[in-house]
Amino acid sequence: MSDAGRIVIVGAGLAGDTAAATLREIGYGGSVAMIGDEPHRPYDRPPLSKGALLSAEAAANVFFRPESWYETNNIDLRLGDAVARITPAGHFITLRSGADLSYDKLLIATGARPRRLGILEPLGSRVFYLRTLEDSVALRAALTPSARVIVVGAGVIGLEIAASAATNSCEVAVLELAGRVMARSVSPTVSRFAEEYHRGRGVRILCGVQISRAYLEGGHAIIELADGQRLQADVVVAGVGAEPVTEIARNAGLVVDDGIVVDRYTRTSDPDIHAAGDVTRFESIRRECLTRTEHWRHAIDQAIVAARVMAGQEESYREKPWVWSDQYELNIQITGECSGETEIIRGSTAAASFVAFQLRGGRLVGAIAVNQPRLKKPIADLVAAEIVADPTILADSATDLKKLAAALPK
Repeated sequence: MSDAGRIVIVGAGLAGDTAAATLREIGYGGSVAMIGDEPHRPYDRPPLSKGALLSAEAAANVFFRPESWYETNNIDLRLGDAVARITPAGHFITLRSGADLSYDKLLIATGARPRRLGILEPLGSRVFYLRTLEDSVALRAALTPSARVIVVGAGVIGLEIAASAATNSCEVAVLELAGRVMARSVSPTVSRFAEEYHRGRGVRILCGVQISRAYLEGGHAIIELADGQRLQADVVVAGVGAEPVTEIARNAGLVVDDGIVVDRYTRTSDPDIHAAGDVTRFESIRRECLTRTEHWRHAIDQAIVAARVMAGQEESYREKPWVWSDQYELNIQITGECSGETEIIRGSTAAASFVAFQLRGGRLVGAIAVNQPRLKKPIADLVAAEIVADPTILADSATDLKKLAAALPK
């Protein structure tokens, strides 16, 4: 491992913070600087659509580490500033404040930003997007009891926001262009389950609908749908996906294609510049293609590999697809592929406690577990092994999945 030189991390989110911590954990003694455009030290984003929307106390506890940790570990943390330009030929970056920082290795971990809907622009301040801590604080203030809330987008984030708003006694409607909720994340069976659960909590869900017009009238937001329906709201929240923040990479001449393209060692088209997290389009060993994902686990795992490689260790990244969502009392964990040729249900959807195993060609390629947190590891091991699965064994709740996973070849 090389202790000489300077590593600069652009982005103070989950990937950036993980990389900085990993460098120190593996004994890297060189200089480490981390640049964040927000005024806050690194914090966790998943709570912003859940606990932080319901509690100021929860919002105050989203930070990964105390301020003193960065000083103790000699991390040059520069907040409230952003990178204006990367100059690869000179191995330095220029901040918007005008300062230049040299680097030997550079990590870009700028993440993604919410995709904006131009059709909602006439609604002005009635529209909220959720990405930052400030966004969450502002939205929490708007989600007062009895407020009429329209959530545009029934993906994971949209449904988490809907659940938080309904829990706070708001009147909630969710609009979704696709034919079912969480269509990109779960199987049709789990979509139906989630939709029914939200309806049971008083949330109105409209799938297969398209917004034709949005405007303000009498101080309220009005959304008209293509089918003629007209909805009125006090608050509109858009959760329709995200786009990678790639401008500085593109301007620096790096290869960008729906994300910064990296190899399995997290290197970009410039060998001294790496990237990790939501911003990357990476070599997926599992899928044998370039892919991009916006998962919490991916940001951590890829950042760990990036840190080790920048420090001189050769290690390749192999994704372990896993994402979770908390909605009301539901804990939904998705491992591997979200939909297969065959689906096997273990447990009871009626009791909101089940696993929906996904099979392709007789092999286990994914699973969606609802309120089964203790099965996370064995399910992950079984999916990673792509075992040839006997459907009757998977469907039997008496089957000990931990023993089944323990018997896998080492």
